[in-house]
Amino acid sequence: MQWLMNWSSGKLRERRWERKLMAFSPEYRTAFGQISDTILATDRARREAAEWEAKLASLSSRSFDITKLQADLDYINKENELLEQLCHDRNNAKQNKCHDAAL
Repeated sequence: MQWLMNWSSGKLRERRWERKLMAFSPEYRTAFGQISDTILATDRARREAAEWEAKLASLSSRSFDITKLQADLDYINKENELLEQLCHDRNNAKQNKCHDAAL
């Protein structure tokens, strides 16, 4: 009979510890959850910062020389004017041919 009392007394103590542990458990889970969220947010922010730094580095490595861009734009405009003149001359030549043929 003594062993039964010792056994049930041990089980009772175990259950008390389980209840105490369960009472503290939500607080610990909340604290660990907050710590985990903070760590994940920090890691995410570091990754995003690294991505932005890489993008900035790639942009700064490209040289945007305004003089070169202006020269390219001038060349394109001149080429466009020449093409328009060529088209205009061809249209005039066709019209003159048609006009001469009609006479």
